[in-house]
Amino acid sequence: MTENPKSCRVLLKKVPVKYNIGDVKKLLKPLVRPKGVNILKRGIFVVYFQTENKKLQFLDNIESLVKLGIDVFDYSEDLWINDTEESGKKASSAFPKLAENESKNLIMDTGRLFLRNLSFRTTESDLTKLFSPFGQITDINLPFDPSLKRNKGIGFVTFMFPQDAFAAFKKLDKINFNERLLHILPSKESPSTDNSVTDRSANTQFMSTFQRKYLFDLKEKSSVAYNWNALFVNTDAVATYLSHRFNVSKEEIYSGKNNKISSSNVLITQGQAALVTDLKNYLQDSGVDLSLLEEPSVITKRDKSQADSCLTKRVLSGTTFLLKNLPVGTDSEQVLTLIKTKIPNYDETVHKPKTLICPPIGVTAILEFEHSQGAKSAYTSLAYEKYHDNLLMVHWAPEGLLKMHSKNQNEIGGKSNRTTATDSELVTMPTHDEMRLILEENIAMRNEIDAEKVRVKSEDDEKVSKLSKDYGRKTALKRKAQESKVEENEFSVITEPAEALPTEAPKKKSKLDMDPVSTLHIKNIPFQANEEELKQLFSPSGDLIDVRMPKKPAGGHRGFAFIEFVNTAAARKAMETFSETHFLGRRLRIEYLKKSK
Repeated sequence: MTENPKSCRVLLKKVPVKYNIGDVKKLLKPLVRPKGVNILKRGIFVVYFQTENKKLQFLDNIESLVKLGIDVFDYSEDLWINDTEESGKKASSAFPKLAENESKNLIMDTGRLFLRNLSFRTTESDLTKLFSPFGQITDINLPFDPSLKRNKGIGFVTFMFPQDAFAAFKKLDKINFNERLLHILPSKESPSTDNSVTDRSANTQFMSTFQRKYLFDLKEKSSVAYNWNALFVNTDAVATYLSHRFNVSKEEIYSGKNNKISSSNVLITQGQAALVTDLKNYLQDSGVDLSLLEEPSVITKRDKSQADSCLTKRVLSGTTFLLKNLPVGTDSEQVLTLIKTKIPNYDETVHKPKTLICPPIGVTAILEFEHSQGAKSAYTSLAYEKYHDNLLMVHWAPEGLLKMHSKNQNEIGGKSNRTTATDSELVTMPTHDEMRLILEENIAMRNEIDAEKVRVKSEDDEKVSKLSKDYGRKTALKRKAQESKVEENEFSVITEPAEALPTEAPKKKSKLDMDPVSTLHIKNIPFQANEEELKQLFSPSGDLIDVRMPKKPAGGHRGFAFIEFVNTAAARKAMETFSETHFLGRRLRIEYLKKSK
């Protein structure tokens, strides 16, 4: 009597994907010699034995297989393989045919397409080239298999406008793409961020339900462009930076006890300008194209009420982003440890950055990943997470931000070789020593101050001589500028006049590249600020002539001011120095005064 073949077989799951039938036979031969081995799908095998006794003998000696992570099951009955008819029904219902109207309605609702039968060598750039002619793409998701180091053969493309997605669907479905027949289907909306990312955060164990939901919503909206500020530096980081540099306490910086020249508000703003200058110099020397960080986003003017809309979200670069608001002094090793800690199911193949640029002062780091899947996972996991006493912020980098970055520079596991910027590049940015002069002057701990700098006139004398003094001072400064162009003084922020700057115009005209004039228009000034503080703030950056703050009829200024310098070079220096700074919690908006026609 022959035994039923089904009673003499076992099922092996979680077999290494590289194993074939011959490898499985070699693996089982020391235990019990199998009669035959079949492969059902990748990592799943069926093993047949001569008799049921041999099968039971094999099941008693599976310790070595369990140690390898292989699961063994008795396969006497069909566990999950159904009859041909049932499997055919399931296969046909997995991707049902949709009517054209139904497909159009789904695509017009989501603007998202599902791609299958993709070649394993397909990359995101290939999909971008294929779909970008039809409209603005907000997201491309190409799932990656870390074990095989290739994509899974499927992908998702999201358009900003659903009608563009439908046009791509009609044109590209069933075409030959990378020697494969591309099949496009309507897709549902992108699923929300996995709750496990929020639940595994170190700072959520003591949170209430409301706080967890709020953190989850913040992570969902972390890709919205309105909350991006490329070189964000908070006030505490500035105070820490100044206290370490000048060996004073934060209390003295905030209170201004020993600062006899400027108010603490002015000092913090100038310190932030110095810190941002150091960041810019390091990033520029590291091959980062800073001009891309200053270009306006096409969707930054969207209202905050549209934050939940998929149209407001986009990925500027699928593999590179900025990690901001790090504590002062954070180094590369600490950033790598942070990534390992925050990302659930960390896989070094996918989640380890290919390139990490972290300035010596910390505060901001740039991370570049090999695969977009790892970048997106790290982006969501790090967004609004608490690290020491800081709340981390993330910002997708523009495409091409690291194109100037050399291959052997700042690579993970390699030597960090900083490139040397050209003279023309150094002209555009204030130097470390020059900003140090400003800060040392404002935070001076000396007991004696030059009498000329603290000379105080009586109110009567000031009223009598104000008009003649201003007129004479303006005339003298302009005559001096005509004779020697720009004379370098002890507070100079740049080393050469603006006329020596490169005259090549970038692709997009930024505020710095507008037609320069000697007067700056400062917007978004806090109403607590006064004219004297603005004079203290901008006087070290060049030859300041006049500060004018238009007043309201009821008193107080209108929130903007006009600052006149001796020439356009001094105005340009001031704009470069303070363009990324905050004054009393508000980011200053600085531009050249428009010439009246």
